Amino acid sequence: MAVVRWFLPLVLVSLAACGKGAATCPPGTSLVDGRCLTSCRDPADCLAGEVCVMGACVQGMLKDAGFLPDAEARPDANMSVDAGTDCHSLDEQSCSATKDCRPVNCRQGCSNAETFSSCAFKDEATSCPPQACDCSQQGEDACLRLDRFCLPRYCSSCEGTAVFGGCFPVSQMLPACPSVCPSCRTRPQCEAQGCAAILNPAPEPSCPCDAMHPRCCQTFNHCSIAPASCPLMTDCAQRPPVCSDETKPAAENGCWVGCVSGARCAI
Repeated sequence: MAVVRWFLPLVLVSLAACGKGAATCPPGTSLVDGRCLTSCRDPADCLAGEVCVMGACVQGMLKDAGFLPDAEARPDANMSVDAGTDCHSLDEQSCSATKDCRPVNCRQGCSNAETFSSCAFKDEATSCPPQACDCSQQGEDACLRLDRFCLPRYCSSCEGTAVFGGCFPVSQMLPACPSVCPSCRTRPQCEAQGCAAILNPAPEPSCPCDAMHPRCCQTFNHCSIAPASCPLMTDCAQRPPVCSDETKPAAENGCWVGCVSGARCAI
């Protein structure tokens, strides 16, 4: 204790002399409560026996004795920036507590909410970096909510109603809608849209398809984009389907899929 009694006044006097009459402190030091102290960001920046308090290294005995304020005890303290303090290196709490610094909040991803991004000087011009919002992963409701960033695409169905066809960035032109043909579920719908109705093979080629012989009619299989491919042969190891006189064998992706009206075949 005898050492502390004579050493403590000397430390206080030397600290006071460093800040007395000086508007700023030398590089690498910070002005804290009128004293020029070595700047720090964490305890590793200080010497043995020192602690990092309010961005400055102080002797542990001074902090414990209450001669210097505790940063945790003064979260609302308005610290002044001196030549040795860089606002850009401060975290959100320290930035808000420093008088000449201000926090910069930016949007993250698709969220409209802004969070702490960086710390800047009061008069410094700042801007937020561009944030990519992945609109392609958004459903219809989310796409409508994110109208600042995303735009929904609507396409016509085979029934003539508008259906949600994907979500895209507002910065790009909406892509064209896919063909309506695959969404048609009946032969009349398919042919009304100008598509190619793919039919199942004919049960009996010589059997007429009429009211008296409904079993002889070829049934609807699926709707394809017109004109359909009607080749003489394919690469698949399968026999061509048996079609009626009004229809021809049709192929998709190099394999037979059924029969189609001769008027819907590619020339």
